[in-house]
Amino acid sequence: MRVETLEKYNENLFFKAFHSNPNSMAVLTFPEGICIDVNESFLRLHEYSRDEVIGQTINQLKIWGSFGKWKQLLQQLEVGGSVKNYDIDLYTKSRKKLIGLLSLERIDLNGRKCTLGCFNDLTERKKIEEEMTRLDRLNLIGEMSVNIGHEVRNPMTTVRGFLQLMGSEETSVQKKYYYEMMIEELDKANEIITEFLSLAKDKMVKLKLKSLNTLISTLYPLLSSDAVKQKKRILLSQGVIPDIPLDDKEMKQLIINLVKNGLESMRSGGTVTIGTYIQDHQVVLFVEDEGDGIRPEIFDKLGTPFVTTKDNGTGLGLAVSYSIANRHNATIDFKTGSSGTTFYLRFKLNQNQTEQ
Repeated sequence: MRVETLEKYNENLFFKAFHSNPNSMAVLTFPEGICIDVNESFLRLHEYSRDEVIGQTINQLKIWGSFGKWKQLLQQLEVGGSVKNYDIDLYTKSRKKLIGLLSLERIDLNGRKCTLGCFNDLTERKKIEEEMTRLDRLNLIGEMSVNIGHEVRNPMTTVRGFLQLMGSEETSVQKKYYYEMMIEELDKANEIITEFLSLAKDKMVKLKLKSLNTLISTLYPLLSSDAVKQKKRILLSQGVIPDIPLDDKEMKQLIINLVKNGLESMRSGGTVTIGTYIQDHQVVLFVEDEGDGIRPEIFDKLGTPFVTTKDNGTGLGLAVSYSIANRHNATIDFKTGSSGTTFYLRFKLNQNQTEQ
């Protein structure tokens, strides 16, 4: 095979592999970082059209969270000629974060110095791994909660009984007050233990086809009354949804927990919106507040008992909500920012429900 033919063959082979690769790939000028070519996976992943990309620099496309990282990688390319599986966060046109591994290679393309970039998107895998880790933590805590809860409750019940007995016999008003205060504190501790016991993964639930909208409407007067006391308000935004398998008691607890968190996150005059709709063969319940948002450093810990953003909170409310969702084969996710936080509870519909 002649040299010219071999070169043409290799060039065609490269571009075929480049454009058919499932990973996001780009050819950039070195060291300027101007896009010469990108494959379809790149355009699909980063939400751009080819016309928007070609001739633009990586910095102009704002794919990088920090352009300083790109400069560091260029220095590594200059010295070693390649970068392998660099753990990095990139961004789409809509500023959605992508987590994955980036590999870069110095190449010569038609006598021009270029960089070949390949990004292996692991965003969904990372989400699944984080969800599995979180569920493992909840399951472990759930298994512990039953034994620990009962072991602590038993002596507390005995102490409470003796305090009641001594308080009934005491004639001193001051001492009676002390006994009543101690009993009150024991009752508070018992409430926390009751919540903790709700984390048990093998807790029995009675799932029956129910209307989620009706359940929310039933709770509305209670929730609205609580909001008014805090000079806040509750709004309903209910869509048309089918009945789904629910445990009334548990689902009411979940909704109360999410709404309570929303109310406590806001200043006077704020609004919490509770709504439902169907999306992607799922019934979605959302609770949206107008608070200051959740700090990024605790994103991965949300739903873990005793992790809270409140000064006097236990962190059990959200942990219990995650457990209830798990027992309903539902998932919880959220979006947050400086203007508020929205929690989403998603129930998957079966084929019969989808066709209704």
